[in-house]
Amino acid sequence: MSQQARDKLVVYLKARNDDNDYLFISLSNNSYGQRLSRNSVEELVNKYKKLAGIKKKVTPHTLRHSFATTLIKK
Repeated sequence: MSQQARDKLVVYLKARNDDNDYLFISLSNNSYGQRLSRNSVEELVNKYKKLAGIKKKVTPHTLRHSFATTLIKK
């Protein structure tokens, strides 16, 4: 994990005011504080893929694979 990613993660965790064991939690009214569902993660990936103007198919697994490949290269 890059230092920049670690720094962002520290900022995120400091901003949270809960003791939830999950790293990423739902902020929606009906499931606040619960772990993100598979569908929620897919929706977030699609949302930010569109905002970034990416036309290729991108899935959570694509991100996982890319992250693992980056770790192997280091």
